[in-house]
Amino acid sequence: MEVKHPKVIKHRVSLDMLDTMVQIEVGPTKTVFQLHKGLLCNVAAYFRAALEGAFIEAQQQKIEMPDEDPEIFKRFQYWLYTGSLLDDTIPGGDILMPSVLADIFIFAEARGIPSLQNAAIDALIDQRYLSPPRLPHRCLHRIYDNTPEDSPLRKLVVAMYADGSVQLTNACWMSTQNLKDYPSEFLRDIICVQYTRLAAFKVVGKDFKGLREDFHVPVANDSGSQPKAGEV
Repeated sequence: MEVKHPKVIKHRVSLDMLDTMVQIEVGPTKTVFQLHKGLLCNVAAYFRAALEGAFIEAQQQKIEMPDEDPEIFKRFQYWLYTGSLLDDTIPGGDILMPSVLADIFIFAEARGIPSLQNAAIDALIDQRYLSPPRLPHRCLHRIYDNTPEDSPLRKLVVAMYADGSVQLTNACWMSTQNLKDYPSEFLRDIICVQYTRLAAFKVVGKDFKGLREDFHVPVANDSGSQPKAGEV
């Protein structure tokens, strides 16, 4: 069955951004990526500071990112040039596992790329309607180990679990044996959300597609102000 691609979040690209090329070396094996400096600086304060500041990276026009995953960076590169996380050329459609989308979000949050964070959030929400998301315990631990307390990714994951969207149609996951596998902060968040839902008698399923902007990160436009809804 052909997969319908999630909503595409596009960022503005101008010819002026297709200027000089810079080299990014990613991962312990130093996988080399050649990207346009203007595009990088347009989407992330991290790259602007590194390539246009007083750091050695600006002099060399090269950045080393040894702790990043080359496969995640490759998705970032594809998104940077196309505005989509998914490859439209793959027959039948491209699918990213929720754990990969979580890693993309974590990368984007660490590097200050809000539009990419929102693209990952949208893909998680849309794929929730295509197939039941699967979040292994190790993925939840990675999310909670690498995001702040107010992270939209945490908020979305907790909301999906509380909503029964992640294969929680029975209570077996809440057994004493299983609970120890979950991050303690995640369990606390689940309790808080469920208490709020039950207290307000809101036990019906969420329309995550309609509420996607509740999980978005604000993105400043060219003038530095916040964009209107739906504008990136």
